[in-house]
Amino acid sequence: MRFECVLLGAIKYTIIVCATASDAAPLQYLAPYSGCAMGEFFRDNGKHALIIYDDLSKQAVAYRQVCSTRRSFFT
Repeated sequence: MRFECVLLGAIKYTIIVCATASDAAPLQYLAPYSGCAMGEFFRDNGKHALIIYDDLSKQAVAYRQVCSTRRSFFT
């Protein structure tokens, strides 16, 4: 996807937030929220924003891992 953005010139207007399977669980958990916060920033400043999430099931798994290490569940 990044290569296509470079070819089309869209990379100048693109922010990619990526947390891979090899990243720590807290990073995987926070990545969707970070991307959303960036999109909200541009929206609030009168710009257009598009957020694309690939797979949120990995975020749920990371959430369970973070909670199990703390032995509590955040609500």
